[in-house]
Amino acid sequence: MPWLRVFGVSGKQFKVTADGVDGRQMVGFPSTVTSADSKDLETIRLAFGSASLRSRCLSQVTHLPVIGDVTLSLKSGGADPVTVEDFTADATDLVGAKGNLSQVEVGVDASRLTRTGEGGREPKGRFGLQASGMSLEDFSTTAHTLTSGSFKLSGLGLSIKRGARACG
Repeated sequence: MPWLRVFGVSGKQFKVTADGVDGRQMVGFPSTVTSADSKDLETIRLAFGSASLRSRCLSQVTHLPVIGDVTLSLKSGGADPVTVEDFTADATDLVGAKGNLSQVEVGVDASRLTRTGEGGREPKGRFGLQASGMSLEDFSTTAHTLTSGSFKLSGLGLSIKRGARACG
């Protein structure tokens, strides 16, 4: 994904939760993203060839002058899972109640990761891990960015409400 590093991120994190995530061709390694005000932010780069998420919620809490805290929420995936291709997240954490990794390789140089595309590689000398598959139940992550070649949604709901009401 050559466009992956083109934009300056807001520097504001958002939360993503899902009842479950099933990913294929997954890699992970330490990375950075640069905010619009030129600050380097440390992240865990997670990239998947493809993934599906059940009952997904994305939320970001922002403080607006005069109004106070507001929460922007994007929910989807009711009966049908959300499916993504060439998916990359720059996260600061990742949590799951139960999980399974298959065909795992830990300690691979991040420049030699083979399980996903360009969004899943870094310069030589960075620690990396990869797996042919990953499943997590009660998934939660806090991230700076999410990018995807395609994002197929069902049961989409977008809302903004007063107050701090992050997903999860």
